[in-house]
Amino acid sequence: MFEIPCHEYNPEFQIRLLGMELSQLPEPILDIGAGKEGKLVRFLRENGCEAYGIDKFCEPDVYMYRADWLAFSFEANSWGTVISQMAFSNHFRHHYLRRDGQPRKYAEKYMEIRFLK
Repeated sequence: MFEIPCHEYNPEFQIRLLGMELSQLPEPILDIGAGKEGKLVRFLRENGCEAYGIDKFCEPDVYMYRADWLAFSFEANSWGTVISQMAFSNHFRHHYLRRDGQPRKYAEKYMEIRFLK
């Protein structure tokens, strides 16, 4: 069985890795797989961005949603920027490689997210 790496990376590292310029990100921003602590979401909010996160293991509050990505309704025209720093793609790959995985559900959800606008 393949392990899915789960780790909350330093927000500054994620921003550098993704080549993001905070002032250029259309808001509101959604981080899919924000992690238990939602470090990137908190960082973005501390820097004046309207940001929200979704994660199955987070403590829910006004800007962090505890939900399963596959069950979450990503409504069109709701998000200016959608970020998923490896979380979604790692889980997609994991399900593709598993005999009992659900890669089709991930592909369908990816297409839903990709064509939100």
